[in-house]
Amino acid sequence: MTATNHRKSGRWGRRKLLQALGLGAACAPFIPLLDARGETDPAPRRLILVYTPHGTLHKFWNPTGTETDFVLPELLAPLAPYQHDNLIVLKGMRLNGQGGAGPHTRGMPLLFTGSEQLPGDKYKHGGAPPDDPLGWGGNVNASIDQVIAQGLAGTTPLHSLHLGYQVGGVHVANRMSFTAPDTPTELYENPQHAYDQLFGLAALDKEAYERLKAKRISSMDVVRAELEGLRFKVGSDERPKIESHLAALDDIETALVNGYQCEVPPLGEPIDHVANESSAEVLSRHIQLIAAALRCDLTRVVTLQVARGEWDANTYPWIPAPMTDFHHAHTHNAPEGSEAEAYLRGIRRYYAEKIRELADALAAVPEGDGTMLDNTMIVWGTEVGHGQTHQFTEMPFVVVGGKTFLNSGRFVTHQDVAHHRLLVGILHAMGQTSIDNYGENDVDVGSGPLPGLLL
Repeated sequence: MTATNHRKSGRWGRRKLLQALGLGAACAPFIPLLDARGETDPAPRRLILVYTPHGTLHKFWNPTGTETDFVLPELLAPLAPYQHDNLIVLKGMRLNGQGGAGPHTRGMPLLFTGSEQLPGDKYKHGGAPPDDPLGWGGNVNASIDQVIAQGLAGTTPLHSLHLGYQVGGVHVANRMSFTAPDTPTELYENPQHAYDQLFGLAALDKEAYERLKAKRISSMDVVRAELEGLRFKVGSDERPKIESHLAALDDIETALVNGYQCEVPPLGEPIDHVANESSAEVLSRHIQLIAAALRCDLTRVVTLQVARGEWDANTYPWIPAPMTDFHHAHTHNAPEGSEAEAYLRGIRRYYAEKIRELADALAAVPEGDGTMLDNTMIVWGTEVGHGQTHQFTEMPFVVVGGKTFLNSGRFVTHQDVAHHRLLVGILHAMGQTSIDNYGENDVDVGSGPLPGLLL
Protein backbone atom coordinates (compact mmCIF):
# COMPACT_ATOMS: atom_id res chain seq x y z
CA MET A 1 0.00 0.00 0.00
CA THR A 2 1.20 3.51 -0.67
CA ALA A 3 1.35 6.20 1.97
CA THR A 4 -1.77 7.80 0.55
CA ASN A 5 -3.71 4.63 1.34
CA HIS A 6 -2.38 4.48 4.90
CA ARG A 7 -4.25 7.57 6.04
CA LYS A 8 -7.12 7.05 8.44
CA SER A 9 -10.42 8.82 7.90
CA GLY A 10 -10.98 11.72 10.23
CA ARG A 11 -7.32 12.71 10.46
CA TRP A 12 -6.10 15.89 8.83
CA GLY A 13 -2.98 15.07 6.81
CA ARG A 14 -1.64 18.11 4.98
CA ARG A 15 -2.93 16.97 1.55
CA LYS A 16 -6.37 16.21 2.92
CA LEU A 17 -6.32 19.60 4.58
CA LEU A 18 -5.35 21.50 1.44
CA GLN A 19 -7.84 19.56 -0.66
CA ALA A 20 -10.59 20.36 1.83
CA LEU A 21 -9.71 24.02 1.43
CA GLY A 22 -9.69 23.72 -2.36
CA LEU A 23 -6.05 24.81 -2.41
CA GLY A 24 -4.15 21.66 -3.37
CA ALA A 25 -3.00 22.89 -6.79
CA ALA A 26 -2.22 26.43 -5.65
CA CYS A 27 -0.11 25.13 -2.81
CA ALA A 28 1.80 22.43 -4.70
CA PRO A 29 5.10 24.37 -4.37
CA PHE A 30 4.73 24.39 -0.58
CA ILE A 31 3.87 20.73 -0.04
CA PRO A 32 7.48 19.48 0.30
CA LEU A 33 8.21 21.79 3.21
CA LEU A 34 4.85 21.12 4.84
CA ASP A 35 5.93 17.49 4.69
CA ALA A 36 9.01 18.29 6.71
CA ARG A 37 7.24 20.21 9.45
CA GLY A 38 3.63 19.15 9.76
CA GLU A 39 3.29 15.58 8.57
CA THR A 40 3.30 12.40 10.62
CA ASP A 41 2.17 10.04 7.88
CA PRO A 42 4.56 7.27 6.77
CA ALA A 43 7.19 8.25 4.23
CA PRO A 44 5.89 7.88 0.68
CA ARG A 45 7.03 5.02 -1.50
CA ARG A 46 8.71 5.86 -4.77
CA LEU A 47 9.68 3.98 -7.92
CA ILE A 48 12.61 4.44 -10.30
CA LEU A 49 12.82 2.15 -13.33
CA VAL A 50 16.24 2.05 -15.01
CA TYR A 51 17.03 0.54 -18.40
CA THR A 52 20.44 -0.28 -19.89
CA PRO A 53 20.89 -2.15 -23.19
CA HIS A 54 22.19 -5.52 -24.40
CA GLY A 55 21.78 -7.78 -21.40
CA THR A 56 24.89 -8.76 -19.51
CA LEU A 57 27.84 -11.16 -19.40
CA HIS A 58 26.52 -13.79 -17.00
CA LYS A 59 29.94 -15.17 -16.11
CA PHE A 60 30.81 -11.81 -14.56
CA TRP A 61 27.31 -10.90 -13.34
CA ASN A 62 25.99 -13.88 -11.34
CA PRO A 63 26.77 -13.77 -7.60
CA THR A 64 28.09 -16.84 -5.81
CA GLY A 65 26.98 -18.21 -2.46
CA THR A 66 23.61 -18.59 -0.81
CA GLU A 67 20.50 -16.46 -0.82
CA THR A 68 21.58 -14.34 2.14
CA ASP A 69 25.34 -14.98 2.21
CA PHE A 70 26.65 -14.23 -1.25
CA VAL A 71 29.54 -12.54 -3.01
CA LEU A 72 28.87 -9.91 -5.64
CA PRO A 73 30.75 -10.48 -8.91
CA GLU A 74 32.78 -7.96 -10.87
CA LEU A 75 29.86 -6.37 -12.71
CA LEU A 76 27.78 -5.82 -9.57
CA ALA A 77 30.63 -5.03 -7.16
CA PRO A 78 29.88 -1.28 -7.15
CA LEU A 79 26.61 -2.09 -5.33
CA ALA A 80 28.39 -3.76 -2.40
CA PRO A 81 27.50 -1.01 0.14
CA TYR A 82 23.85 -1.99 -0.21
CA GLN A 83 24.31 -5.75 -0.44
CA HIS A 84 23.16 -6.75 3.03
CA ASP A 85 20.02 -4.69 3.53
CA ASN A 86 19.02 -2.76 0.40
CA LEU A 87 19.75 -5.00 -2.59
CA ILE A 88 18.01 -7.88 -4.36
CA VAL A 89 19.70 -9.71 -7.25
CA LEU A 90 17.31 -11.85 -9.29
CA LYS A 91 18.48 -14.82 -11.34
CA GLY A 92 16.42 -17.18 -13.50
CA MET A 93 13.91 -14.67 -14.85
CA ARG A 94 12.59 -14.79 -18.40
CA LEU A 95 10.74 -12.53 -20.80
CA ASN A 96 7.75 -14.02 -22.60
CA GLY A 97 6.89 -12.23 -25.79
CA GLN A 98 6.48 -12.73 -29.49
CA GLY A 99 6.34 -10.42 -32.49
CA GLY A 100 7.71 -9.95 -35.96
CA ALA A 101 10.65 -7.80 -34.96
CA GLY A 102 14.10 -8.69 -33.71
CA PRO A 103 14.71 -9.43 -30.03
CA HIS A 104 15.96 -5.95 -29.10
CA THR A 105 12.86 -4.37 -30.58
CA ARG A 106 10.56 -6.92 -28.95
CA GLY A 107 12.31 -6.69 -25.61
CA MET A 108 12.12 -2.92 -25.22
CA PRO A 109 8.34 -2.53 -24.90
CA LEU A 110 7.95 -5.97 -23.31
CA LEU A 111 10.28 -5.14 -20.44
CA PHE A 112 7.96 -2.91 -18.42
CA THR A 113 4.62 -3.35 -20.21
CA GLY A 114 4.58 -7.15 -20.13
CA SER A 115 2.85 -7.14 -23.52
CA GLU A 116 3.79 -8.84 -26.75
CA GLN A 117 3.98 -6.93 -29.99
CA LEU A 118 1.07 -7.07 -32.34
CA PRO A 119 1.62 -8.45 -35.84
CA GLY A 120 1.75 -5.88 -38.60
CA ASP A 121 4.03 -3.56 -40.48
CA LYS A 122 3.48 -0.23 -38.74
CA TYR A 123 7.15 -0.03 -37.84
CA LYS A 124 10.16 -0.81 -40.01
CA HIS A 125 13.86 -1.06 -39.45
CA GLY A 126 15.60 2.21 -40.13
CA GLY A 127 15.95 2.86 -43.85
CA ALA A 128 13.77 -0.09 -44.89
CA PRO A 129 11.67 0.51 -48.03
CA PRO A 130 7.87 0.64 -47.65
CA ASP A 131 7.43 -2.83 -49.16
CA ASP A 132 10.03 -4.45 -46.90
CA PRO A 133 8.33 -7.49 -45.29
CA LEU A 134 10.32 -7.14 -42.06
CA GLY A 135 8.07 -5.06 -39.84
CA TRP A 136 6.07 -5.20 -36.67
CA GLY A 137 3.13 -3.71 -34.89
CA GLY A 138 2.88 -1.94 -31.57
CA ASN A 139 2.36 -3.24 -28.06
CA VAL A 140 -0.95 -3.40 -26.25
CA ASN A 141 -0.28 -2.13 -22.72
CA ALA A 142 0.81 0.93 -20.83
CA SER A 143 3.97 0.35 -18.80
CA ILE A 144 3.73 -0.20 -15.06
CA ASP A 145 5.24 3.17 -14.22
CA GLN A 146 2.28 4.86 -15.87
CA VAL A 147 -0.25 2.65 -14.09
CA ILE A 148 1.40 3.54 -10.79
CA ALA A 149 1.62 7.24 -11.65
CA GLN A 150 -2.06 7.27 -12.53
CA GLY A 151 -2.85 5.73 -9.17
CA LEU A 152 -0.96 8.60 -7.54
CA ALA A 153 -2.56 11.29 -9.71
CA GLY A 154 -3.01 14.53 -7.81
CA THR A 155 -0.57 13.53 -5.08
CA THR A 156 2.39 15.40 -6.58
CA PRO A 157 2.72 18.31 -9.02
CA LEU A 158 4.23 16.08 -11.74
CA HIS A 159 2.61 12.85 -12.94
CA SER A 160 5.98 11.21 -13.58
CA LEU A 161 9.48 12.12 -14.73
CA HIS A 162 11.28 10.50 -17.68
CA LEU A 163 14.96 11.04 -18.45
CA GLY A 164 17.29 9.43 -20.96
CA TYR A 165 20.56 9.44 -22.84
CA GLN A 166 20.91 8.63 -26.57
CA VAL A 167 17.47 7.03 -26.75
CA GLY A 168 16.64 7.85 -30.37
CA GLY A 169 13.30 8.96 -31.76
CA VAL A 170 9.85 8.24 -30.36
CA HIS A 171 9.38 4.64 -31.47
CA VAL A 172 8.36 1.38 -29.78
CA ALA A 173 11.91 0.08 -30.21
CA ASN A 174 13.36 3.13 -28.48
CA ARG A 175 11.30 3.47 -25.32
CA MET A 176 10.97 1.68 -21.99
CA SER A 177 7.87 3.60 -20.89
CA PHE A 178 4.44 3.74 -22.54
CA THR A 179 1.61 6.03 -21.50
CA ALA A 180 -0.92 3.84 -23.33
CA PRO A 181 -0.89 0.96 -25.83
CA ASP A 182 1.49 1.76 -28.68
CA THR A 183 2.17 5.20 -27.19
CA PRO A 184 5.81 5.66 -26.16
CA THR A 185 6.42 8.21 -23.42
CA GLU A 186 8.27 11.40 -24.25
CA LEU A 187 11.36 12.03 -22.17
CA TYR A 188 14.10 14.55 -21.54
CA GLU A 189 17.54 13.79 -22.92
CA ASN A 190 18.94 17.24 -22.20
CA PRO A 191 19.35 17.65 -18.42
CA GLN A 192 18.94 21.41 -18.76
CA HIS A 193 15.49 21.01 -20.30
CA ALA A 194 14.48 18.72 -17.44
CA TYR A 195 15.91 21.21 -14.96
CA ASP A 196 13.82 24.01 -16.46
CA GLN A 197 10.69 21.87 -16.18
CA LEU A 198 11.34 20.84 -12.60
CA PHE A 199 12.75 24.07 -11.23
CA GLY A 200 11.53 26.72 -13.63
CA LEU A 201 11.43 29.40 -10.96
CA ALA A 202 15.19 29.38 -10.69
CA ALA A 203 15.55 29.82 -14.45
CA LEU A 204 13.39 32.98 -14.57
CA ASP A 205 14.80 36.46 -14.88
CA LYS A 206 14.57 38.67 -11.79
CA GLU A 207 11.32 40.41 -12.78
CA ALA A 208 9.54 37.15 -13.65
CA TYR A 209 10.88 35.55 -10.49
CA GLU A 210 9.48 38.33 -8.33
CA ARG A 211 6.07 38.07 -10.00
CA LEU A 212 5.86 34.34 -9.40
CA LYS A 213 7.18 34.69 -5.86
CA ALA A 214 4.50 37.29 -5.10
CA LYS A 215 1.84 34.97 -6.52
CA ARG A 216 2.99 32.12 -4.32
CA ILE A 217 3.13 34.27 -1.21
CA SER A 218 -0.38 35.51 -1.98
CA SER A 219 -1.57 31.90 -2.19
CA MET A 220 0.07 31.23 1.14
CA ASP A 221 -1.80 34.12 2.73
CA VAL A 222 -5.06 32.49 1.68
CA VAL A 223 -3.93 29.17 3.15
CA ARG A 224 -2.86 30.85 6.38
CA ALA A 225 -6.22 32.55 6.80
CA GLU A 226 -8.08 29.30 6.23
CA LEU A 227 -5.83 27.44 8.65
CA GLU A 228 -6.37 30.08 11.31
CA GLY A 229 -10.12 29.66 10.94
CA LEU A 230 -9.89 25.89 10.90
CA ARG A 231 -7.75 25.75 14.04
CA PHE A 232 -10.79 26.37 16.23
CA LYS A 233 -13.07 23.99 14.34
CA VAL A 234 -11.08 20.79 14.62
CA GLY A 235 -10.71 18.58 17.67
CA SER A 236 -8.00 19.21 20.22
CA ASP A 237 -6.00 16.23 18.97
CA GLU A 238 -5.77 17.78 15.48
CA ARG A 239 -5.01 21.33 16.62
CA PRO A 240 -1.25 20.78 17.10
CA LYS A 241 -0.99 19.64 13.49
CA ILE A 242 -2.76 22.80 12.29
CA GLU A 243 -0.37 24.89 14.37
CA SER A 244 2.56 22.96 12.93
CA HIS A 245 1.28 23.69 9.41
CA LEU A 246 1.08 27.38 10.29
CA ALA A 247 4.65 27.34 11.56
CA ALA A 248 5.74 25.59 8.38
CA LEU A 249 4.05 28.28 6.29
CA ASP A 250 6.05 30.91 8.15
CA ASP A 251 9.24 29.01 7.32
CA ILE A 252 8.26 28.72 3.66
CA GLU A 253 7.45 32.41 3.36
CA THR A 254 10.77 33.34 4.91
CA ALA A 255 12.53 31.01 2.51
CA LEU A 256 10.72 32.49 -0.49
CA VAL A 257 11.50 36.04 0.58
CA ASN A 258 15.15 35.06 0.89
CA GLY A 259 15.12 33.41 -2.54
CA TYR A 260 14.97 29.79 -1.30
CA GLN A 261 14.19 27.12 -3.83
CA CYS A 262 13.64 23.46 -3.16
CA GLU A 263 17.35 22.67 -3.11
CA VAL A 264 17.81 23.24 -6.82
CA PRO A 265 20.98 21.35 -7.78
CA PRO A 266 23.59 23.24 -9.80
CA LEU A 267 23.93 21.56 -13.18
CA GLY A 268 27.11 23.25 -14.28
CA GLU A 269 28.02 24.59 -17.70
CA PRO A 270 26.06 23.46 -20.79
CA ILE A 271 27.30 20.25 -22.39
CA ASP A 272 26.70 18.35 -25.61
CA HIS A 273 24.16 15.97 -24.11
CA VAL A 274 24.18 13.55 -27.07
CA ALA A 275 27.95 13.15 -27.46
CA ASN A 276 29.45 9.76 -26.67
CA GLU A 277 32.00 11.31 -24.34
CA SER A 278 29.22 13.07 -22.39
CA SER A 279 27.55 9.88 -21.14
CA ALA A 280 28.88 9.94 -17.59
CA GLU A 281 28.17 13.64 -17.07
CA VAL A 282 24.69 13.49 -18.59
CA LEU A 283 23.73 10.59 -16.34
CA SER A 284 25.22 12.30 -13.29
CA ARG A 285 23.11 15.37 -13.99
CA HIS A 286 20.02 13.25 -14.50
CA ILE A 287 20.73 11.58 -11.16
CA GLN A 288 21.00 14.98 -9.46
CA LEU A 289 17.63 15.93 -10.91
CA ILE A 290 15.99 12.66 -9.88
CA ALA A 291 17.19 13.04 -6.29
CA ALA A 292 16.03 16.65 -6.15
CA ALA A 293 12.63 15.88 -7.70
CA LEU A 294 11.99 13.10 -5.19
CA ARG A 295 13.32 15.10 -2.27
CA CYS A 296 10.99 17.97 -3.18
CA ASP A 297 8.10 15.52 -3.75
CA LEU A 298 7.56 16.81 -7.28
CA THR A 299 6.90 13.23 -8.39
CA ARG A 300 7.19 9.69 -7.04
CA VAL A 301 7.59 7.84 -10.33
CA VAL A 302 10.72 8.13 -12.48
CA THR A 303 12.26 6.30 -15.43
CA LEU A 304 15.88 6.57 -16.56
CA GLN A 305 16.74 5.11 -19.95
CA VAL A 306 20.37 4.66 -20.98
CA ALA A 307 20.57 4.31 -24.77
CA ARG A 308 18.49 1.64 -26.55
CA GLY A 309 18.81 -1.92 -27.76
CA GLU A 310 18.36 -1.56 -31.52
CA TRP A 311 20.68 0.85 -33.36
CA ASP A 312 22.66 1.70 -30.23
CA ALA A 313 25.73 3.49 -31.59
CA ASN A 314 27.41 4.57 -28.35
CA THR A 315 31.14 3.95 -28.12
CA TYR A 316 31.93 4.87 -24.48
CA PRO A 317 35.39 6.08 -25.56
CA TRP A 318 36.65 6.49 -21.98
CA ILE A 319 35.98 2.86 -20.95
CA PRO A 320 39.21 0.84 -20.47
CA ALA A 321 40.07 -1.23 -23.56
CA PRO A 322 38.32 1.26 -25.87
CA MET A 323 37.18 -0.16 -29.18
CA THR A 324 36.65 1.42 -32.56
CA ASP A 325 33.16 0.05 -33.15
CA PHE A 326 29.97 0.85 -31.25
CA HIS A 327 28.55 -0.96 -28.25
CA HIS A 328 25.86 -2.98 -30.04
CA ALA A 329 28.28 -4.32 -32.64
CA HIS A 330 30.72 -5.60 -30.04
CA THR A 331 28.01 -7.51 -28.19
CA HIS A 332 27.71 -9.73 -31.29
CA ASN A 333 31.37 -10.70 -31.33
CA ALA A 334 33.12 -10.77 -27.97
CA PRO A 335 35.00 -14.08 -27.58
CA GLU A 336 36.11 -15.06 -24.10
CA GLY A 337 39.30 -13.25 -23.14
CA SER A 338 39.12 -10.81 -26.06
CA GLU A 339 39.50 -7.03 -25.95
CA ALA A 340 35.86 -6.80 -26.98
CA GLU A 341 34.81 -8.80 -23.92
CA ALA A 342 36.94 -6.57 -21.67
CA TYR A 343 35.27 -3.55 -23.24
CA LEU A 344 31.80 -4.94 -22.57
CA ARG A 345 32.75 -5.77 -18.99
CA GLY A 346 33.84 -2.17 -18.55
CA ILE A 347 30.53 -0.87 -19.90
CA ARG A 348 28.44 -3.10 -17.68
CA ARG A 349 30.44 -2.21 -14.58
CA TYR A 350 29.99 1.44 -15.53
CA TYR A 351 26.22 0.92 -15.55
CA ALA A 352 26.41 -0.55 -12.04
CA GLU A 353 28.51 2.43 -10.93
CA LYS A 354 25.75 4.75 -12.13
CA ILE A 355 23.12 2.73 -10.27
CA ARG A 356 25.34 3.08 -7.19
CA GLU A 357 25.57 6.83 -7.79
CA LEU A 358 21.78 7.04 -7.93
CA ALA A 359 21.41 4.97 -4.76
CA ASP A 360 24.01 7.11 -2.98
CA ALA A 361 22.14 10.29 -3.90
CA LEU A 362 18.96 8.94 -2.32
CA ALA A 363 20.76 7.47 0.68
CA ALA A 364 22.15 10.94 1.43
CA VAL A 365 18.63 12.26 2.12
CA PRO A 366 17.44 11.58 5.70
CA GLU A 367 13.84 10.41 5.93
CA GLY A 368 12.13 9.21 9.09
CA ASP A 369 14.36 6.73 10.87
CA GLY A 370 16.34 6.03 7.70
CA THR A 371 16.90 7.55 4.27
CA MET A 372 14.97 8.23 1.12
CA LEU A 373 16.57 5.15 -0.46
CA ASP A 374 14.86 2.96 2.14
CA ASN A 375 11.49 4.09 0.74
CA THR A 376 12.46 4.09 -2.94
CA MET A 377 12.53 1.04 -5.19
CA ILE A 378 15.13 1.23 -7.99
CA VAL A 379 14.50 -1.55 -10.53
CA TRP A 380 17.25 -2.11 -13.11
CA GLY A 381 16.44 -4.16 -16.19
CA THR A 382 17.39 -4.75 -19.82
CA GLU A 383 15.74 -5.93 -23.05
CA VAL A 384 17.66 -9.19 -23.69
CA GLY A 385 19.52 -11.59 -21.44
CA HIS A 386 22.74 -11.59 -23.47
CA GLY A 387 23.82 -9.31 -26.29
CA GLN A 388 25.12 -12.05 -28.59
CA THR A 389 22.58 -14.83 -28.03
CA HIS A 390 19.67 -12.37 -27.73
CA GLN A 391 18.05 -14.81 -25.33
CA PHE A 392 14.95 -13.96 -23.31
CA THR A 393 16.02 -16.33 -20.52
CA GLU A 394 18.38 -15.58 -17.62
CA MET A 395 17.25 -11.97 -17.69
CA PRO A 396 19.34 -9.89 -15.27
CA PHE A 397 17.22 -7.86 -12.84
CA VAL A 398 18.50 -5.92 -9.84
CA VAL A 399 16.46 -4.07 -7.22
CA VAL A 400 18.17 -1.47 -5.03
CA GLY A 401 16.52 0.28 -2.09
CA GLY A 402 13.03 -0.06 -0.67
CA LYS A 403 14.05 -2.05 2.38
CA THR A 404 11.07 -0.76 4.37
CA PHE A 405 8.73 -2.79 2.16
CA LEU A 406 10.96 -5.25 0.26
CA ASN A 407 12.64 -8.45 1.40
CA SER A 408 16.13 -7.12 0.74
CA GLY A 409 19.68 -8.31 1.19
CA ARG A 410 19.22 -11.37 -1.01
CA PHE A 411 20.43 -13.15 -4.13
CA VAL A 412 17.39 -15.07 -5.34
CA THR A 413 17.53 -17.85 -7.92
CA HIS A 414 14.23 -18.55 -9.67
CA GLN A 415 13.51 -21.41 -12.04
CA ASP A 416 12.62 -19.73 -15.32
CA VAL A 417 9.95 -17.47 -13.81
CA ALA A 418 8.24 -14.96 -16.10
CA HIS A 419 9.18 -11.38 -15.38
CA HIS A 420 5.47 -10.55 -15.35
CA ARG A 421 5.53 -11.71 -11.73
CA LEU A 422 8.14 -9.04 -10.98
CA LEU A 423 5.97 -6.42 -12.68
CA VAL A 424 3.04 -7.43 -10.48
CA GLY A 425 5.31 -7.29 -7.43
CA ILE A 426 6.32 -3.74 -8.32
CA LEU A 427 2.67 -2.78 -8.76
CA HIS A 428 1.79 -4.25 -5.37
CA ALA A 429 4.74 -2.51 -3.72
CA MET A 430 3.46 0.80 -5.07
CA GLY A 431 -0.11 0.33 -3.90
CA GLN A 432 -1.75 -1.37 -6.90
CA THR A 433 -2.61 -4.48 -4.92
CA SER A 434 -5.76 -5.30 -6.90
CA ILE A 435 -3.63 -6.23 -9.94
CA ASP A 436 -2.52 -9.87 -9.87
CA ASN A 437 -1.83 -10.24 -13.59
CA TYR A 438 -0.23 -7.67 -15.84
CA GLY A 439 0.60 -7.78 -19.52
CA GLU A 440 -0.70 -9.59 -22.57
CA ASN A 441 0.77 -12.97 -23.40
CA ASP A 442 -0.30 -16.21 -25.05
CA VAL A 443 1.58 -18.24 -22.43
CA ASP A 444 0.46 -18.75 -18.84
CA VAL A 445 2.95 -16.69 -16.85
CA GLY A 446 1.43 -17.23 -13.43
CA SER A 447 -0.43 -14.92 -11.12
CA GLY A 448 0.47 -12.64 -8.24
CA PRO A 449 3.68 -10.88 -7.24
CA LEU A 450 7.09 -12.50 -7.52
CA PRO A 451 7.36 -14.85 -4.52
CA GLY A 452 9.42 -13.46 -1.67
CA LEU A 453 9.82 -9.97 -3.12
CA LEU A 454 7.65 -8.09 -0.63
CA LEU A 455 7.77 -7.99 3.13
